[in-house]
Amino acid sequence: MHTIQTVAVAAACDATINQYNESTQQPEESVYQNTSGVADKRKNRLSNILPNLAFRPVLIAEAHKEDTYINAVLVPTIGDFLPKSEKKPFENDRYLVETEPPRESTVAREFPLTVHQKVVSGMGNSVPLLHKTLTLLACKDHKLDPESVLELQYKIKSCRLSKKSRIIFMCRNGADQCGLMCVQSILLDRLEADQCLAVPVAVGSIKAIRPQVIPTVDQYKCLYRVLKLAHESKNVYGNVGDGSL
Repeated sequence: MHTIQTVAVAAACDATINQYNESTQQPEESVYQNTSGVADKRKNRLSNILPNLAFRPVLIAEAHKEDTYINAVLVPTIGDFLPKSEKKPFENDRYLVETEPPRESTVAREFPLTVHQKVVSGMGNSVPLLHKTLTLLACKDHKLDPESVLELQYKIKSCRLSKKSRIIFMCRNGADQCGLMCVQSILLDRLEADQCLAVPVAVGSIKAIRPQVIPTVDQYKCLYRVLKLAHESKNVYGNVGDGSL
């Protein structure tokens, strides 16, 4: 994913509701001061997305007051909205951002954010207008319960419009569960594509090659249990379909 997309969405999701309320009394530019140093300023074409825009309230709507939470932001192809040249600024007045009421599920609240390209004078009728949806899924339970985590992964997958869309996982507790959620998502996709996966081998390989991705033993146990649960459920449904039971 383009660095600037990640920074823009991360900055919005990391803000709390209190910060948003306080921003109405503060200069708008001060809210994202900490973000400016994260990305290369030459590439920060979204630096003029300010807190008063519709991007921010929706993305922070479920910034929990607790110390921990897990959010998944599904970004389709927002890069289509970026200027072709890095020297050109992101003209946010050319786009209309619409929000929808949250949709409830057992594991998450879903917040859709639709971005429409406005009609500009001089734009021919043959030019298709961009229309994209960015979705925030706010997990209701941050505990590492395998059944809940697997259900959340399936919910995220159901909101994913295409394989080209990207998913950004964010956690309030220092992002120490993002690696787990990301690895789970990749391996679940692989499990579906290959129809087979040696769960112990996959988990062991990750621990041996990239141990820093998943920082704790409990998370490795969760990864193992989630993949095992998904693998067993697929086998059960497959056996039923084959008439083996």
